[in-house]
Amino acid sequence: MASPDEEASVLEEEAVALAAGAMVRIIARDCRTRYQREEKNKEKGFRVQSWALQRGC
Repeated sequence: MASPDEEASVLEEEAVALAAGAMVRIIARDCRTRYQREEKNKEKGFRVQSWALQRGC
């Protein structure tokens, strides 16, 4: 059986991995939303930020 320190270390690693995964999902969602908004603005004939369209998630 693992020592309390080893168990804490494993739990800490799992928590960090979960947090990193959540951040990746949030960033991807934000990028996708921004890209879709810029596409709609482009269709309406508005000036768009080219960097947002170039990133295209």
